[in-house]
Amino acid sequence: LYEQKVSLTGRLFFEPTGLKAQGSAVFEQSETESKYFPFKNTEYRADTADFKLHTPDGKDVTLIADNYNSFFDLKNRRANFHTNKAESVIRFPLNNYESTIPDFVWEMDKTRLELTSAGYDELKKRLWSMPARDLILGDEKNLFQGPLFTATSQNADSLKFIGFGASFDILKSELSIRDVRYIRVADAALVLNDGLVSVGKKGVMKPFANIQLATLH
Repeated sequence: LYEQKVSLTGRLFFEPTGLKAQGSAVFEQSETESKYFPFKNTEYRADTADFKLHTPDGKDVTLIADNYNSFFDLKNRRANFHTNKAESVIRFPLNNYESTIPDFVWEMDKTRLELTSAGYDELKKRLWSMPARDLILGDEKNLFQGPLFTATSQNADSLKFIGFGASFDILKSELSIRDVRYIRVADAALVLNDGLVSVGKKGVMKPFANIQLATLH
């Protein structure tokens, strides 16, 4: 398909509205599985799809997104993804992290993903206007519901925090998370003034600078 840029394993259907398919579509280092693909001249989509992205050398899976609405624009070399349900997660196996952030874009020539979360402006403003002590008290009462980034390694003890945006470097397998107001650790919270968290392979975080510490007691 598409001058042999996309290979399909599955079934093709010729319908009055165009070419359709079900199965697995492989494009460069990506693999998308769906029960229904409509194909057009320079694009294809799937309302419900499971997506995998491999490292450029093809040795490892660097991202997994299940149950996402997917749109591939081959002319502009860009793919857009939107979650179909709130509990859908994006997994980063090499980083030992996952996220419930609802949207991401794969810009193929830039070898990166951009993760975004529309609709959370009020929560973001609220968190950034609160003093450190109120943040940990609010977290204790489970008052803040936003897109989560969660460490999946057993050694991380289910570390999780709200982040409203991120970039993922496919070549380095590095996750740069933005707009993180605080990170809860046991009975304390690290309050970040710059909102930046960098996660490398195996979940290794870069050291923080210019932070505050808030405690429950």
